[in-house]
Amino acid sequence: MSKDKKTSLNDVHSSLKTPSIDSFKYRILLSDIDIVNQNILNEIHLLKVNTTTSEIIEEKAIQENSLKIISDCYQTHYVIANDFGTKYLKILINSKLLEHDYLDGISMKNIEIIYNQIQSHGVVHFHSLEEFLSKGLVSDIDIKKDIEVENEESFDVLTKELEKLTISSAKKNEGSNRFSKKYNKGIEWNERSKSTYNKPFLKIYHKGIESLNSKNFTFFDKYIDLTTIRNRVRIETTIRTTECIKKHGIKSATLLEVLKASEETLNNAVNKSLDNIIETVKEPKKIKPKQGMTPQEQLNFTLLTVLMNNHTMTFERALEYILVDFNDKVVRSRLKKKLTEIYQTYIKGLKFEAKAEKLEQFFKDIDFMNKYAV
Repeated sequence: MSKDKKTSLNDVHSSLKTPSIDSFKYRILLSDIDIVNQNILNEIHLLKVNTTTSEIIEEKAIQENSLKIISDCYQTHYVIANDFGTKYLKILINSKLLEHDYLDGISMKNIEIIYNQIQSHGVVHFHSLEEFLSKGLVSDIDIKKDIEVENEESFDVLTKELEKLTISSAKKNEGSNRFSKKYNKGIEWNERSKSTYNKPFLKIYHKGIESLNSKNFTFFDKYIDLTTIRNRVRIETTIRTTECIKKHGIKSATLLEVLKASEETLNNAVNKSLDNIIETVKEPKKIKPKQGMTPQEQLNFTLLTVLMNNHTMTFERALEYILVDFNDKVVRSRLKKKLTEIYQTYIKGLKFEAKAEKLEQFFKDIDFMNKYAV
């Protein structure tokens, strides 16, 4: 594939910051489609036999009816499942079926490409695009949103901060998992297969690194200009069940209704996952300045109270923090005097000062001040 036939730079940039569907599980009644490749109807069975009498003791299917269609450098998995006596066809549909338009994600605008690809595989035959959309149900919907970062170092800082903000959980398969490996780096929360509306699976990973080092390299190298996504980061969350789909404001779990979901709805799903995973960043508590202060005194008062009340610093540490970049001795001395006057007059003795002093003493006692100090 020649370079100029890969996804263009304009197409790459147009897919940034825009939420879209990356993949989903598709399900339709077997009676609503035609089987083309009869091999999908074959199961592999395991027989347990009495070696003396040759009597079959037990017979069970060890592999469900399935076929994997490998199309050049990606594959599509077809399965026939028996759910409570009713047979369904299930397909794992991924945006790789869009090939050059992979970064756009799956939408109503390009679903016909997906439909035609599936029809061309010769496994099953849908009667029409309309039936494919209206009769098919979806689950395990992965919604993605891509952004760009300056470099890998800035991405590492981001994931470290997100790890700090993660709501703690003692339960297995919940909480954060930050990873940094040769083939990918990022952070993820909760287990995908057990995720719920309130405990969603969310993953933030470096798409540039993943595209160069994962098993999907052949696909990316063929259809995407890798230099255009070297700083791309992907945020991905999963809407797993019909119940979750409806809670996100989507009318039903039909493919048609899911594809009709607006960008705002998809974006809200990503934001909802973040809200449920990280601690809410609270607006700093404000303490009302005293009457009669000059504007400069009010500014100094606010600065001190924010550092002492919201960042649990003692006055001495807050003073050091403010003055650290003032190299002029005269300016530094004057500012120190003004800040000390504000502290002595309006702040000393307030409850939050005592809390800061106790916290600092605790860090001193456990020899943690070298890390905690400004």
